[in-house]
Amino acid sequence: MRVTPNGPDGRPGAEAIQHSETMHAKQRPSTPEGVFSLPEYESTVDSDYRKLIDQGEGDGFRWHIEERTTDDGIRFDVGFFEPDEPITDIAWAVDTSWTTQVAGLNSHTASKIARAGMRAIVKGPEKNVSIPLSHSAFLTHALLDATDEEGFSRPKVIAHKGFSRGAMIGFGVNAYAPIFGRQVIYSERDDPCVAHHILELTRDEVVGYLGYVPEELFTVSRQLGSILLDPRRLRHYLQTVDLSPNGFAQVVRTGMPLFGGEAGLMAEQVPDDAQMHVTFQRGMPANHREDYKRRLAGRDGVVIKEYRGTHVQHISRKHAGRFTTRLSGLVVQLKDEVPVDELDFTQVHLPQAA
Repeated sequence: MRVTPNGPDGRPGAEAIQHSETMHAKQRPSTPEGVFSLPEYESTVDSDYRKLIDQGEGDGFRWHIEERTTDDGIRFDVGFFEPDEPITDIAWAVDTSWTTQVAGLNSHTASKIARAGMRAIVKGPEKNVSIPLSHSAFLTHALLDATDEEGFSRPKVIAHKGFSRGAMIGFGVNAYAPIFGRQVIYSERDDPCVAHHILELTRDEVVGYLGYVPEELFTVSRQLGSILLDPRRLRHYLQTVDLSPNGFAQVVRTGMPLFGGEAGLMAEQVPDDAQMHVTFQRGMPANHREDYKRRLAGRDGVVIKEYRGTHVQHISRKHAGRFTTRLSGLVVQLKDEVPVDELDFTQVHLPQAA
């Protein structure tokens, strides 16, 4: 693995970082008033800078985490998960939820994918800048362009998964795919939030949030109790949140772009032929599910399901089991070498109990 330091500590120099904090998006040609136009960015991921952070082996797969950087100084960690016996050269890309790192919860998801025989790439949150969700989605494609060139998986073909913030970025991953010439064969959007600007909240929505907080706190405590009683899950999840001062600063920086409504605008730009599974928790008022349903309407390949419970229940065993079932419906077809354009997604969107 090559490591090319950009500064005395092996990180991008101060000049590059300063530039990244002040960069502006270059807009696409004008569109009719009121129509959202995907911003264009110029970030590319440097394949010469790959700083190894950690590595290891799991049951039937191997993994490593490295720091990557863009040419304009944006740093983020990336996890790579490779099965010992791959059933396809198509990989999954995973974008992370707010407050979480590559390690922990997201690595646990990637390990499920790897054990099923598919490669996985987990893109962590930006470390040193606060950028729009659209820019983060653009960076996912820039990273995939780099990993394509590095030979990690089949070029220009990907499946994508994201929970919460990762799902919000994921709509942008779908929207930017045609620009990058990439085929997103299937995507999972788990409880995306904030489809419209926080300043557009109605009185009823505000009241709903106030009533939601104690219910979510109860669910968090129950899920934490379940994890603490399970040594295996505890081992996986311990590194999910970075509790250091740098980790807190990162949470603030990546949190600010979540509330501007850009995720909903990008959802409207999802290609009409997208194959997508969207899940919402009925107890989560901030997921704006009715708004997302409206924005995603008219796409036959988009399946939307609602489940009981609050936002954090997406880390429950039950939810993980649903994903494993859907994943199996995809894996069995890829193992049989079904061409991606002939995949039967009725075998993926299986009826599942609420």
